Amino acid sequence: MRKFRFEKLVRDKIVENILNGTKTNKVDYKILNNKQFLISLKKKFFEELKELDLSDKEDATKELADLQLIIDTCLKNLEISKKEF
Repeated sequence: MRKFRFEKLVRDKIVENILNGTKTNKVDYKILNNKQFLISLKKKFFEELKELDLSDKEDATKELADLQLIIDTCLKNLEISKKEF
């Protein structure tokens, strides 16, 4: 059996899709509490920021969209309105 570690914050039913695509239907994953989730979002923000720094103009749009999604998710998680932001 193939094994690999994928220690990343995932979304959009990634775990469900992996489970549906595996023969063993065995995937270890962890659902984060709010504090852990915010910590992971902050790490992800810096990953995306680095990717933006290394991107060309074509990829910059994608990286900026990823950053916007992270910001929006942080605001929602922290219960900060866009107006307050």
